[in-house]
Amino acid sequence: MGHAPLDWPGGCNSCFCLRVDVDTVRDAKACSQLLPLLRENGVRATFFVATGPDDSGRNVFRALKRRGGKRYAARYGLDGLRGLLLPALDVEEQLGAWREILDQGHEIALHGYWHRIWARDATGWTEGETRKAVEEGLRRFERSFSFKPRGFAAPSFKTNANLGKVLWEAGFAYSSNTRAGGPIDPPESLGPVVEIPVTCMNAEELMLEGATEEEASERAISSLEASIAGRKLFCYYVHPYFELGHRERAFRKLLLLAGRRGAWTPTMGESADWLRRSRPEDTSDL
Repeated sequence: MGHAPLDWPGGCNSCFCLRVDVDTVRDAKACSQLLPLLRENGVRATFFVATGPDDSGRNVFRALKRRGGKRYAARYGLDGLRGLLLPALDVEEQLGAWREILDQGHEIALHGYWHRIWARDATGWTEGETRKAVEEGLRRFERSFSFKPRGFAAPSFKTNANLGKVLWEAGFAYSSNTRAGGPIDPPESLGPVVEIPVTCMNAEELMLEGATEEEASERAISSLEASIAGRKLFCYYVHPYFELGHRERAFRKLLLLAGRRGAWTPTMGESADWLRRSRPEDTSDL
C-alpha cells in the first residue's frame, strides 16, 4: 500500500510525538521533574503508565548476564532491585503528578498490566489471556485516574495476534505497540485502532549497548532532522528517570530542536485523531 506525505496542522513541517513510558516507581516519581522541561520547550507528551506491581528487580540477574549488564547495574542501582530487596509497589499509585500532567496539556494512557510479566509472556498469550491483562490494566488505571485511557502501548513492544482485536473491542482509539526503522509517512488507510510506532531507538537503549551519550544523542537528532526534511512522523520514547538522571542536556537539545524547526508536537491522542480525519479506515483485519 502506498504512502504519501501529509500537510501537518498549522503549517508545521513534520510531527514529533513524545512517548513517556512510566514503567517503574522511579519513573513515576520522576514525572513531576520532567514537566518543567517539556513546558520550557513547548512540547506536549503522552505518559504511558504501567499498572500493577513494579517488581523489576526480578530481572536483575538476567540483565547482568546480558551485554551491558554492568552498565545496567551502575545506572539503576538499588532501585533496580525493586521486588527483590525493595517492596513491589503498584506503579499507577505512585504517579502523584497525574493531575499536573493533565493540567499542562499532556495525556495519560495505558502501558499494560504488570510490566515484567507482560514483557516476559505476552507473545504466547491466548486471546482470553490477553483480554484479561488488558481489562485488569484498565480497571487499575480507571481506579487511580478516574477516566478511561484512549491509548495503549504494549510493555517492551511485546504483542501477539490477538492484541489488536482486544484493544479495538476495549474501545482504544490508538496504540503504540511496534517499532519502525525510521521516520514514517502514515499509510494511506488506517486500522480501527490507529498504530503510531516508535521510530527511533532511544538513548537509554543505545547507551546500555555501549554508545556514549553524545553518540546516542546525535542518532536521535539525525532521525528527527530526517523527519523534518521529509515531512514525516517521528515518535521517540523515553523513561523519565533515565532522561533526567543521565542525559538531561541531550534530551533538552532534542526538544529544543523540535520546537525551533517547526515540528508539530501534539499528544499521541491528538496525532491519532488528526490522522484518522486525514486517512480512511481499513477494517479488513477485523
